[in-house]
Amino acid sequence: MASVYKRSANRRRGVGPASRGEEAESANDEIRKNAQKRPKLRENHGKSGFFRPDFSFFIIPRSLGSALSSLCGRSPAPGLEMRGQIIALGGGGFSSESSPVLDDYILQQTGKDMPKICFLPTASGDADSYIVRFYAAFSSRHCRPVHLSLFRPPTSDLESFLLDCDVIYVGCGNARNMLAVWKEWKIDKYLQRAWENRVMLCGAGAGAICWFTQGLAESYPGTLAKMDGLKLLPGSVAPHYDGEWQRRPTFHEMIGNGTLAGGYGVDDGVALHFFGTELYRVVSSRPKATAYRVSAENRAAVEQPLKSYFLEETSALAEGE
Repeated sequence: MASVYKRSANRRRGVGPASRGEEAESANDEIRKNAQKRPKLRENHGKSGFFRPDFSFFIIPRSLGSALSSLCGRSPAPGLEMRGQIIALGGGGFSSESSPVLDDYILQQTGKDMPKICFLPTASGDADSYIVRFYAAFSSRHCRPVHLSLFRPPTSDLESFLLDCDVIYVGCGNARNMLAVWKEWKIDKYLQRAWENRVMLCGAGAGAICWFTQGLAESYPGTLAKMDGLKLLPGSVAPHYDGEWQRRPTFHEMIGNGTLAGGYGVDDGVALHFFGTELYRVVSSRPKATAYRVSAENRAAVEQPLKSYFLEETSALAEGE
């Protein structure tokens, strides 16, 4: 199926809902102090490079919005900060990157000093090496890392275990097997309740597909196929969009012929940040990586790059850049 690429010459300067209403009060000194340690954002226009915007004229709002606005200078629309967050990575994070910026970004969005983060390695078959990698990545951070193995469950009350967390981080692997196991253990229902109670949900690869209505998954080696997710987010998603050569053309073909609903192609090292079901921002650990909105027109796929923000290392802030 032929693909048509649309690359807008006049992309909007904001991702997700615009800020509305009266300006919020200035954050307290402690929040401002903490904001100086956070990764810096540069605007990244798809593959065409990036520039550094000036957000100094914005007032940093209070509550969770303060953590977000300190990163890119915009607060979420009123009411968005009261809704559950989902951060879906096309790939990257501690699973496959040496850069810590995406994982740091996830922790910062909780607005807590020591958030409790739970790793769900179901898609890997609860691989011990993957669990060890998780603790190696998060034990030195300002958080309380735990994990939930369904092969060796720590408790019979799994719902309370998950609802007690601030972040639930789903790992890579076989998404189809993962969802089958979750259904047997009722994890799918517990995750929805967690999201409704404003526990942040996130993950990479299979851990991104699971939140959407549909996804493009590799359940069998070398074979990409449609699969249904938990339907928390509308549309479809294709992770590893630039990391595996067959992902993009297969996603285009399936959207063009109606097998998949329109959705998002997400490069490795890129994350979609949602409040509720609304896309708020796209962030990246790589300067030229981004995500794309893909839809169907006249039985052909139409792709449009989304503006993304490059998360610089925190050392750049310390140097006064």
